[in-house]
Parts: sequence; C-alpha cells; structure tokens
Amino acid sequence: MSSPIGSTDLTRRPPRSMRVRLGGFVILARMLDKGRALLAKKNGEYNYNSPTDQHLVRFLGFDPEALLQELAAGKGDGESYNGC
Repeated sequence: MSSPIGSTDLTRRPPRSMRVRLGGFVILARMLDKGRALLAKKNGEYNYNSPTDQHLVRFLGFDPEALLQELAAGKGDGESYNGC
C-alpha cells in the first residue's frame, strides 16, 4: 500500500513525463500529478483532463471527475480507485 502523495506544485516543476508508466499505462502518472496540482491550485500552465489525457480516459473508459474526487481524498499512486 502506498502512502498518500502530497500535492504537486507544477508552478515549480513539471509533472512526470507522459512516457512514465504507472500500472502499465503511459499518461496516467502525469494525469495524477496534474489532478493533484489542480486540487491544490498549483497547476500553473498544466491542464487536468487535457486532450492528451483524454486518450487514456477513452481507452480505459473512466470518469476523470471521479478520479479527481479520489485524488482529493488523498489517495496515493498505488491505491485502488473506485469507479475509475
């Protein structure tokens, strides 16, 4: 079980590369970083649920707003996400 990840400040550093794999999927780690930063209002120029993120959303068929709610609950990268 992963420990919760603190909010990401994308005004200081970029999110993880879209090539970083998480659970075997590219884009996911970056999307999580951008979601956490959005919740903390530290997303800078990065947009959660961007057109690039939408490729993963369509492929996996999950609701990006449900994922954002799970991130708001403080879930870490390795924890399961209900409804996502």
